[in-house]
Amino acid sequence: MAEAQVSAETMAELESQKIALQNTCQIMQAAADKLSKTCQTLFKDHRDQIAQLAVEIARVVLMQKTLDGAYDIEAIVKETLSHAPTQEDVTIRVNPKDLAACSAAQSRETDRAFVGIRFIADDAVGRAECVLESPRGIIQSLLEAHLHKIGEALKKTG
Repeated sequence: MAEAQVSAETMAELESQKIALQNTCQIMQAAADKLSKTCQTLFKDHRDQIAQLAVEIARVVLMQKTLDGAYDIEAIVKETLSHAPTQEDVTIRVNPKDLAACSAAQSRETDRAFVGIRFIADDAVGRAECVLESPRGIIQSLLEAHLHKIGEALKKTG
């Protein structure tokens, strides 16, 4: 009879421990859920600031690269030309410091991308930028505009 009583006591103790463990697991799960929700809220609340910081870092890097002349104006102009609806009567305004590189590319161009394009120096256009003018409209390749697009895209992620 003593064995039956010990066994019943042991079973009751085990059941009590099981209930306590289940309660602890529920508390831990609730804490984990709350932590996860807090992290998501923090990220969502700071997404705009994170995107703005990333754009500012990119701006500093780009400005330094531009000051150093570490960019490919030919590639920038070609990319802008790829968005033009036509290449007839096209004028591309570039910074006076970039004009020589564009003229040199035009005279040696083997893929003929710059044939028929008129380049004009314009102090209002920044280095590493260009403005394409055609009878069908204007296409601007401006650093600030690109940075703005990147910032907007970063704000939408997450």
